This record gives sequence, structure tokens and C-alpha cells, in this order.
Amino acid sequence: ENPNPNIKVVGIDEDTLDEYGPFSTWGREKIPNVIDRLMADEENAPALIGIDVGFYNKRDETEDKRLADSVARAGNVILPVNVFADEEVITEIEEPYDTLKEAALATGHNNLYLDNDGTLRHALGGIVCGEDNLPSFSYELYKHYTGKTDERFNLPDDIFYITYSGKAGTYYESVNGGCSFKDIYEGKRSDKIE
Repeated sequence: ENPNPNIKVVGIDEDTLDEYGPFSTWGREKIPNVIDRLMADEENAPALIGIDVGFYNKRDETEDKRLADSVARAGNVILPVNVFADEEVITEIEEPYDTLKEAALATGHNNLYLDNDGTLRHALGGIVCGEDNLPSFSYELYKHYTGKTDERFNLPDDIFYITYSGKAGTYYESVNGGCSFKDIYEGKRSDKIE
């Protein structure tokens, strides 16, 4: 099955990291700039934006507010939650800082488990947190994009296998599946990602 041509990846790739350094050294001003660029053209704005980068603690009041404001304006941003466990007992849950979490459309866990060879072949559905089931980041994207609630991918502590449609690293080239974060940030790509 071919990848969905409506799904685009804006990657924090090697070109981006070469230009701006390790992500951990960035301020928070870059992400809202890209969100605003993507949302600038109403006709071509994405239906959803999934940002698979955690913003768990406040850093700089001005940048934190700008990020939360940009996410709120967009109204379609899904953010990750990180769950830590020790012998199947949850020890900590990292969520976006309060104003950012409130601004987001949804959150979902981004816990992934690689096989022994370092390949991601399966993903965890929901994670049981007390009496609640915390859905996965990918499930939240699926649910909000399709409007469907396919519980096969949200079963508590259940694993589902990922069917890939190409080899590792080929998504960008397939159906013109994405572009570099750097290109959007610097305005080198149009607001419409083709």
C-alpha cells in the first residue's frame, strides 16, 4: 500500500541540525514560527499538526507564551506525553506545560519500543494510567484526522504491528512526503507543502 499523499512530514533532519545545532540547544521560537507559516494560507493549511517533540517544562516566559499562543491559534496541534515506568508501574508522566497543554487539540503518549536490531516494528496502543487509558500520539492523530475511533489501536497495554510501505528513510521521497524543518522556517518552501 502506498503512503497517503495527504500526510506530510516536516522533519528536524540533518540539514536542520547542521544549521541550528542540536535540538536541545534551541529556544522555543522556531516551532511557533513554523506553525504560523503552515497555517498562514487557510486554503492549504494542514488539517492537523502533530509535533512529536516534548515541551514538558517552562523555560522562557516570552517564548513559552508565544508557543502556546501559536498552538491555540492553529487549533489543530497534537502534542506528545512521555510515560516512565519501572517494572510495569508508572513512575512519572511528563506532559506539556499547563498553558501549552490547554492550547493543544489533544495529547497522546509517544512511548516507542525498538526491536533488538533497532527497528521500530510495533507500537503500544493505550497505556493504563490509574483508571484512565492514555491513548498514543499516533492514535490521536489518526482519530482526529479520520474522525474514526478504531479501538484496535487504542487497547490498553496492547501492541499493534506497523505495516511499512517502503524502506527506512524513503517516506520523504515517496509521494513527495515531506521537507526539511529548516526550509519551512527560513521561508524557502511555500506555505503549501507539495
